[in-house]
Amino acid sequence: MTVVAYDGKTIAAERLITEGDFRVGYEKKILPWSRGVYACRGDVDDGNRFEGWLESRDKFKPGKEFEAMWTDSDKPGKVFYANKTLTPWVHPVPFAIGSGAPVATPLLWEGYTAVEAVKAACKYTTSCGGKIDTFEVK
Repeated sequence: MTVVAYDGKTIAAERLITEGDFRVGYEKKILPWSRGVYACRGDVDDGNRFEGWLESRDKFKPGKEFEAMWTDSDKPGKVFYANKTLTPWVHPVPFAIGSGAPVATPLLWEGYTAVEAVKAACKYTTSCGGKIDTFEVK
């Protein structure tokens, strides 16, 4: 599973990849696309296809667990959100997605940074872990 947090300045995400109840590896979850970065939660294949959707709005139907946040250099300073419906909108800040969001979100609202919130989710959620990557939103 995943936790990705945005505090108004920084997007932070851990790297643990799980399959059901099993930890299967570690991968970066903040990934580049031609006009910014994106991070997803849900099936890895949906995350891979999401980049294509960002680039050309190709049709695909993500799974029910899908959520994403992304930046777009055409709209600087904004972080967009979509779930399985792929209806983009600017989410109120701060926010978190993924299985670690129930831990990270209240911490963000209390003033914790995105990195601090992700660290806490990794500590208290068994499906989150590994190195934390960041991206500064400008």
